[in-house]
Amino acid sequence: MKYSLLVICSVLLLFGTIFSCDKSSSSGEALYNQHCANCHLENGQGLGALIPTIVNSEPLGNNDLLACMIRNGIKAESEANSVFEGYAMPPNKALSEIEITNIINYARSSFSSSAETISLPEVKNALQTCN
Repeated sequence: MKYSLLVICSVLLLFGTIFSCDKSSSSGEALYNQHCANCHLENGQGLGALIPTIVNSEPLGNNDLLACMIRNGIKAESEANSVFEGYAMPPNKALSEIEITNIINYARSSFSSSAETISLPEVKNALQTCN
């Protein structure tokens, strides 16, 4: 009897873990909310003149630029005469390549009219080209 109860509890615990509705901490949405939403907001709209919107923005369509921006941030003065002139963004050096891939894919599916996904090898290649 005790053995049967133990097996049943173990099976329920296993299925509860496998089919849990909790979002993984490595999901793009969770990562975006943790590392990006404080400034760009949950809807990607940013804070007007202080922080630009990312909705249908140029970087969302540029693999190399977006991966490098997420990893290294941007300095306002280094982006003169571009769409980012006057904006600064802190780097996210601690994010892994997989986490950057997940953030990009979440942002594209949520904030871009063309939700093209990016692969991990594409992010790795993009990060190798960062200045």
